[in-house]
Amino acid sequence: MLNDVVFEVEVNTELNKQYLTDNSLSILSHLRETLQNGEITMTIRIAEDNVIKKPLTSREIFDEMVQQNPSLQKLSDEFGLELN
Repeated sequence: MLNDVVFEVEVNTELNKQYLTDNSLSILSHLRETLQNGEITMTIRIAEDNVIKKPLTSREIFDEMVQQNPSLQKLSDEFGLELN
């Protein structure tokens, strides 16, 4: 419960989120009637540890490495190295 009238559902996949979203009207209708509270609302979110992360490109990996060790940029520049 986020507050007195809002509750949050955490799901593992986008498919689960879509299913709940598609059925939210009937779910909320049932809850509102059963609990006799017409203000109840639901939020749905995907668990953060289950969010699909896109793979990093070679450039993104290199940029992260340069942030940790700026000498890598100097080395790359001196030798004229390029990422594919």
